[in-house]
Amino acid sequence: MALGVLKITENDFWGMTPRVFFNAINAYIKQREQDIHISWEQARFIAVGLVNCFAKKPIKNTDFVRFPWENEVADPDEAKKQFDYWVKRFERIDRRYGRN
Repeated sequence: MALGVLKITENDFWGMTPRVFFNAINAYIKQREQDIHISWEQARFIAVGLVNCFAKKPIKNTDFVRFPWENEVADPDEAKKQFDYWVKRFERIDRRYGRN
């Protein structure tokens, strides 16, 4: 895995539309951010393991340190609405084209 550099050839670059280019950049940024999150979570896991070796009462990872990206709470009503929307849409497609 190449860290720190988005690797594309010159031909790939000139063959991209601006939208494709920015999609590639955004995907790269998201991947880097995810890599950083994983590194921090691994460090927390190790630290909690060491602390729990000597603690009388074990603690959870999130009780030890809570990261900013863990505070995002998904709205269950919104998730249900999106699920229902896609179920209806696929049912409509199934009725229209059938399963062959």
